[in-house]
Amino acid sequence: MLDSNVHDLVASDTATKDAILSGIRRGRLTLVSTHIQRDELTCAPDTKREAPLDIYRLAEIVQTVVRI
Repeated sequence: MLDSNVHDLVASDTATKDAILSGIRRGRLTLVSTHIQRDELTCAPDTKREAPLDIYRLAEIVQTVVRI
């Protein structure tokens, strides 16, 4: 699971992004995310929003659970 602050760094680093994509394609890597990352990324300024969201879209989305 990537922290929301890391999505833009991955999007801007071609080598890292390529390594992640390669790992996903080969079945050796699964990114996991929640709606929380999506919510945080959609708050980014318009000019900086799409690239980090592209990284988010590579992830398997899992549910969050609240325990009381």
